[in-house]
Amino acid sequence: MEKKKKVRDACNVCYVLYTYVKFASENLLCYLELGQFREMAKRKWQQQSDVDVTDSFGDHFVLNAGLPQSSIVNNDQVCDAQKAISLIEKYIAVGSQYEVNLAYEMRMKYVTLLQQYRRPQCDTQNQQVNPFDLMSLSDFVFLFDPVLKELSRLMRHSYSRFVTTAAYRSFVDYVKPLHP
Repeated sequence: MEKKKKVRDACNVCYVLYTYVKFASENLLCYLELGQFREMAKRKWQQQSDVDVTDSFGDHFVLNAGLPQSSIVNNDQVCDAQKAISLIEKYIAVGSQYEVNLAYEMRMKYVTLLQQYRRPQCDTQNQQVNPFDLMSLSDFVFLFDPVLKELSRLMRHSYSRFVTTAAYRSFVDYVKPLHP
C-alpha cells in the first residue's frame, strides 16, 4: 500500500511539472488555494455552528494535507473576507498575476464582488455595506465552488493530454519493475 502511495505521489509530481511546462500552472495553484480556503471555511463552520454542513460535493475538493499550504489561507492575521479578496485578486480578477481561464459570466461574478467591496454601497440607513459582511460561514464554504468545478474540468483535460506524453510513458516504464 505504501509503495502505491509513493508511485501515485511521484506521478502527481510529474503532472505538476507538466503543468508548468505547458503554462497551466495557474490552474493547479488556484485549485490548491481555493480548495484549502474551502476546507478552512468548512472547518470553521463545523466548529461554530450546530447545523450540519450539507455539502453536495462531499470530499470532491478535499486535498492531500502534504501539499504546499497557502500563505493566504493560512494567514491567521486576516479575516476570511480578506483571504477571499486576496484569492480573487490573485487568480480571478482581469489581469491578475495568475489569472485562470474562466467563462466571462463566472469571472464577472467575482469581479463584481470585488468592486462592491472596494466601493461599498449604502443601505437604507445610509450605512456602507460590504458584501463580504453579508456572507454567512456557509457562503464562504461554497464561495469558490463554481471556479473549483471549472478548474477540475480543465485539469482533467490537461491530465488526459499528460498521459499521452513521452514523459508519462517513461515514468510508467520506470515504475513497472517496482510493481510486478
